[in-house]
Amino acid sequence: MKKVFLAIKIIIFASFMISKVKCGSGALDEQPRTEFNTDLSELPLLVLTNVDNIEKLEHRFSDFFRELRYKGHNITFQSLTTKSRPQDIKLDLYGKMKYNNVIIFDLIEPGYKSTFSINLLKHLLDFVDNGNNILVFTDTSDKSNSIIPTPMIRRFAKECAEIEFHPSNSYLIDIVGNQLNEYNQNCISSPNCLDSKAIFSPDTCNGKEITYCGIGFAIRSYLTPLSFPLLRATDTTMAFLTNSATRNNKLLGNLLYSSGNNEIGLVVSMQARNGARVTFSGDGYLCSNDRYMINGNNKPFCNDIASWTFQKRGLIKLSNIQSHKIEDVSDSRPISRYSDRKDADVEYTVEDFINFSAEFYHNINDKWEPYPYNDIQLELTMLNPYIRIGLQHKSDRDISHATFHTNIKLPEVFGIYKFVINHKRIGYNYILYESLVTIRSFRHDQNQRLLISAYPFYTSFLLTLTLFIFFVIIFVFVIDNSKKSKLD
Repeated sequence: MKKVFLAIKIIIFASFMISKVKCGSGALDEQPRTEFNTDLSELPLLVLTNVDNIEKLEHRFSDFFRELRYKGHNITFQSLTTKSRPQDIKLDLYGKMKYNNVIIFDLIEPGYKSTFSINLLKHLLDFVDNGNNILVFTDTSDKSNSIIPTPMIRRFAKECAEIEFHPSNSYLIDIVGNQLNEYNQNCISSPNCLDSKAIFSPDTCNGKEITYCGIGFAIRSYLTPLSFPLLRATDTTMAFLTNSATRNNKLLGNLLYSSGNNEIGLVVSMQARNGARVTFSGDGYLCSNDRYMINGNNKPFCNDIASWTFQKRGLIKLSNIQSHKIEDVSDSRPISRYSDRKDADVEYTVEDFINFSAEFYHNINDKWEPYPYNDIQLELTMLNPYIRIGLQHKSDRDISHATFHTNIKLPEVFGIYKFVINHKRIGYNYILYESLVTIRSFRHDQNQRLLISAYPFYTSFLLTLTLFIFFVIIFVFVIDNSKKSKLD
């Protein structure tokens, strides 16, 4: 009986694992994501803040919120107090997400108290794990540069993708662009936006400076490939540690970081493998009306980072994926007897010539347009890649076509292969497409009758056969005649 129960447990466990494989995010034959949140009004945007007066917050960020509403967001505000509990924030209801996007304003106001409890961290991490997006604006020091810790925000940034704030008692200074006696304003300007058309519009960061008042981020790009700075400090910017003595005497303090080797980030983002996006700004008022009045370049910058974070920009999808046999690698026309059959019905043979094609689109100005870059790569793998080749536009002279294709010759090894497209480009969502394909060996009537490489074996066989016949003749006739002559 114990063996029977053990067998039943093994069967149940095996069926459970099979179901997990079929339902997992990396399941074979899984179609790429083709539907995105084009109608954001169905999932309202939640604004979490420590400011008690919501009307005051709306007034200070009215231009920013107006742009979000114009793009279709239905904004809901929720103010957290010192008595608020993590369960008071309802991000989901009965397993379904109520919100797809969250903005966090952790601002320093008179009588400031940190209301973002460390217990809220798990809810935010689960929110990101479900593929949702968060935009964080946080202040870390008041006008007197006093130390104001924000442990929850700092830990959230650290656990997301190793994004590390500078210490709260630090400040940034541009030794060329700012006067030293004005360093306590903690404001700098930088034109170093990330060069990505997927994130920023062409006119947003075309050498235009963005005003930033806050602390920076320590860029640790070698720790994770998922995070990257949207705005870097200039090469002449330095981060200093300060204390009460240096503040009162207007001294610089101890050097912490230098941006000469791109160590200081101002606005840093993370895009997870599940498509979730999280953006952090150490300047809580980066997108306020007051900052817009100081520098009008901040407005398009804030609009673009909000659109990208909430997945209104930087989206890529592929569709109409197909493959068929062709006569040779220079011809893309399908063989007539396979032209009307699906890939699943076609069994490829080793050393066949095939054409693989797919349509790629990216989202620009709320419209799906053909993807313009030739950076898409196709792999044919069986444990390891046997073929790795780039996909090209079907029309080399006209990139307005969305179809990318390539012609390949299948390997000489038969087996179960996978077509794999694993596309990663900064600013765009990740694309991972996998599809099984069977490559069988030659049938008995398809193999060559004589192989050049087997000529030594043919020669040895014929030589052995000839010598055997010669030996039989000698044995039968020559030896037999000699015996007869002796008898005579």
